[in-house]
Amino acid sequence: ELEDQAHALRQASEMKSHFLSNMSHEFRTPLNSMLAISRILLDRLDGELTTEQERQVGYIRSSALSLTELVNDLLDIAKVEAGKAELRFKYFAAADLIGTLRGVLKPLQSNPRVELLFEDSSDIPIIHSDEGKVSQVLRNLISNALKYTDGGTVR
Repeated sequence: ELEDQAHALRQASEMKSHFLSNMSHEFRTPLNSMLAISRILLDRLDGELTTEQERQVGYIRSSALSLTELVNDLLDIAKVEAGKAELRFKYFAAADLIGTLRGVLKPLQSNPRVELLFEDSSDIPIIHSDEGKVSQVLRNLISNALKYTDGGTVR
C-alpha cells in the first residue's frame, strides 16, 4: 500500500509539473504581445502620447514585466521538479548585474517611506555562476523587501 501511495504521489507531482509548464507557456504569448505593444507606444512609433497616457502605458508594461517574471518562476519550478533544470555557468561582473537590477527595481519602489539604496559594488569580484539565476534570486529578494518593508531603507 505504501508503494501505491508513493506511485500516486509521483504521478500527482508529474501532473502538477506538466500543468505548470503548460500554463506558463500559455501565458507567454499574451504577455509578450502586451510588452511589444507597450514598447511601441512608449517609443512613440504609433504617434505621440499625453503624459497621462505614457504613465498608464508604463503601468501596463511594468505589470506585464512582473507577470512575465512570475511565469518564468513557475516554469523554473516545473523544471526543477521534473529534474530538467539547467544552470548556465559563466563569468560575469557583479557590478554590471547590480547596475541592471538598479534600473529594473527602482520603479518598484512605490512606498515613499522606503528607500531603495544600491551601494557601491565595484569591489565585488567576478562571479562564476548562472547569471540569470543569481539575478532572479536578487530580484525576488529585493522586490519582497520593498513589498514587505513599512519604512526605512532596503540595501
